[in-house]
Amino acid sequence: DRVRSPFELRKRVMFAIFDPGASEGFKGDRDLTTWQTDAVMKVLQEDAGLTPEEAWQELCETPDITSPEEYPDHALITIEQLADYMRRAAASEGSAE
Repeated sequence: DRVRSPFELRKRVMFAIFDPGASEGFKGDRDLTTWQTDAVMKVLQEDAGLTPEEAWQELCETPDITSPEEYPDHALITIEQLADYMRRAAASEGSAE
């Protein structure tokens, strides 16, 4: 299932770092950093399937997003949130080609 918020993605990435065996299984001959990176990459790949519209909808539904009283249909977002949206939208457009 896809990640529904930046907070959930952060939680899943942290879990992958601290318990890479949960998604990557046996460490084998990989060093710890490679094992953790493989686990994090799996989380990111699972989240990469959003269309730009889905990424935007998800961004606008983030719990800490507010809108000015005079513009209830506008969303006040941070530069970090916008950058994350743009990366995810570009990744999903690139995978569609």
